[in-house]
Amino acid sequence: MSLHEASYYSLEGESIMEEAWQFTSKHLKEVMISKSKQGDVLLGNWWRALELPLHWKVPMLEARWFIDVYEKREDKNQLLLELAKLEFNVLQAIYQEELKDVSRLWKDIGLGEKLSFARDSLVASFVWSMGIVFEPQFANCRRILTITFALISVIDDIYDVYGTLDELELFAAAVERFWLRNIQAYLVEAKWYHGKYTPTLGEFLENGLVSIEGPMVTMTAYLSGTNPIIEKELEFLEINRDIIHWSFKILRLQDDLGTSSRGDVPKSIQCYMHETGASEEVAHEHIKDMMRQMWKKVNVYRADKDSPLSQTTIFEFILNVVRVFHFMYLHGDGHGAQNQETIDVVFTLLFQPIPLDDKHMVATSSPGTKG
Repeated sequence: MSLHEASYYSLEGESIMEEAWQFTSKHLKEVMISKSKQGDVLLGNWWRALELPLHWKVPMLEARWFIDVYEKREDKNQLLLELAKLEFNVLQAIYQEELKDVSRLWKDIGLGEKLSFARDSLVASFVWSMGIVFEPQFANCRRILTITFALISVIDDIYDVYGTLDELELFAAAVERFWLRNIQAYLVEAKWYHGKYTPTLGEFLENGLVSIEGPMVTMTAYLSGTNPIIEKELEFLEINRDIIHWSFKILRLQDDLGTSSRGDVPKSIQCYMHETGASEEVAHEHIKDMMRQMWKKVNVYRADKDSPLSQTTIFEFILNVVRVFHFMYLHGDGHGAQNQETIDVVFTLLFQPIPLDDKHMVATSSPGTKG
């Protein structure tokens, strides 16, 4: 399993790492089938590794799961475990207060009540922001991102399910100086839908790179969460746009895997099926493999120690935007439809503190204990 996890850090052209991925994927699946009848306790860990690698997971979301796993280990460090639980509960209390504040702000804006057709997605929007920046010092950044995601959700619903084509064109003209490229990308998708046109996968991805809102979200996170703003980082992104290109195509593909059955605008899966005649199952596997190959291109920037992005806040923002998309759309539409698996994780993360071992906490803090 460790080799399988490591294979996801590979770069383009590393044939040995690709062979490692193929080998470990094949044998992990075979072992899971053989062990399933025996009820092996490791099956859950193996399944999670095959479903989504650690490199693609949101750190804060994974921490909650790992605390439970670590507690069952015989070689656990009890002090470290209790400290992790305490830190998680402190962060959870911070998030709850932030969610209260942003809920009041969203209610004052009134869009949720005035636009009844739009998804009520404030909690999901907060989870998006928390997935991108989870550290306590980024409270203001999370508030701004939460409102940003909520507004994006409303605009997306206007274009996907509510407006007529004439209304959507008028709306695009009205906001010409605000989010212009994003609105135009929405309009292109609306024209495809109303005109019953299925684009090629290439056409869809080029437009989807903008409509997925990844670049705008990342820059909002960076500008509201970084102090000081580093000019050379912004210049590097402006010149080397491949990191943006590949990262946010992954967003588009993962979003499509989770929402392909929604029945509105064509998604990448339908585009590939229409273009090649492939079955839905084959199209799903093709899209998953495309994401894995794109991650290899993104990994190049992390491995390049000479790049001004390799160890920076903005690069972590970019990676976490991609990771939170993987979480939200892994089991379907975790933002709009909010499947039960996603709801359970969000409830545990935001509203369910981890029980602490009070006896152990008292013992370790008693007089005479150092540290």
